[in-house]
Amino acid sequence: MFMARTFKRSVVAINKFFFTILFITISAYCLYLSSVQHPILSSLESMMMDVTTPAVHFLSQPVEWTKEYIRNNDSLREEINRLREENKKLLDWQVLAQKRERENQYLKEMLNTDPNLPNSIVTTKILGIPNDGYRSTMLIANSSSLDLAKNQAVVCPDGIIGRIINIGMTTARVMLITDLNSRIPVRVESTGEQAILSGQNNPRELTVIHLDSSSSPESQLSTKKDPIKIGDRFLTSGYGGIYPPGLPVAVVTNVQNGVITATTISDVTRLEYVTILKNTVPDDVE
Repeated sequence: MFMARTFKRSVVAINKFFFTILFITISAYCLYLSSVQHPILSSLESMMMDVTTPAVHFLSQPVEWTKEYIRNNDSLREEINRLREENKKLLDWQVLAQKRERENQYLKEMLNTDPNLPNSIVTTKILGIPNDGYRSTMLIANSSSLDLAKNQAVVCPDGIIGRIINIGMTTARVMLITDLNSRIPVRVESTGEQAILSGQNNPRELTVIHLDSSSSPESQLSTKKDPIKIGDRFLTSGYGGIYPPGLPVAVVTNVQNGVITATTISDVTRLEYVTILKNTVPDDVE
C-alpha cells in the first residue's frame, strides 16, 4: 500500500516536470520563431488577428454607441441652450422693434395732424394717470432738453388732451380736459357756434355751456334755429391763447333736459406718448 502511494506520487511529479519542460521548450521555440519571423508563426498570427479583430470590433460597438450617444446628447444640450439664448435675444429685439414701431407710428400720425399746430413741438412718454377721484391729471416725463413751460398744450394725433400745470426736474403734471376745473373754448364744427366744455372728473365725459356771440359766461344755453345735436363735433376755437384753433376735442353723445354731454375724441388710456405744443402761452391762466 505504501509502495503504491509512493509510486503514484512519483508518476505525478514526473508528469509535472515533463509538462513544465515541454511548456518551456515550446515557449522558447515560439520566441525563436518570433525573432526570426518564421512564416509559420506569421501565418498563425495573421489567422489569430483575422479571428479576433471582428470579435473585438463587435464587442466594442456597444461602448462606441454609448460614447456617441453621450457626445450627441451633450451637443444637443449645448445647441438647445444656444437656441434658447438666441430666442431670448430675438424676443428682446422684437419688443424693442414693436416699441420703436409704435413711436414711429405716433410721430407719423402727429405729422399728419392739423396744420394749425405750431412748428415747435416735442414728444414725451406718459408715466402714469393718477386717479384720486378729485382731479383728472397725467404725469409725463420731463428733461432739460424738452424746455417745458406751464400752460403749454398737450395733444395727441386724435386731438387735445390737456395743458401742463406743474413742472418738475424729471416729471410734469398735465391737467386733462376732463378735470373738473378744466374749461375749453370750442366751436361747433358744423355751425360755428361757440361753446365752453367743462370737465366732470369722468374718464371721457364733458358737459357743454353753449354761448352765442353776445352772451356772457353766466348765460344759459343759447337758443338757435339749428341746435346742437348728437354727433356734432367740437373743435378748439383758439380763444384763451392755450389751444390753437381747429383741433378736435369731443363729440356730442347726449342732449337731454337742456344738458349737453360730449365724449372726448382722444382716449388717454390707450396712449404711450403725448406731444407738447411749444407755443407762447399766457402765464395768468389757472
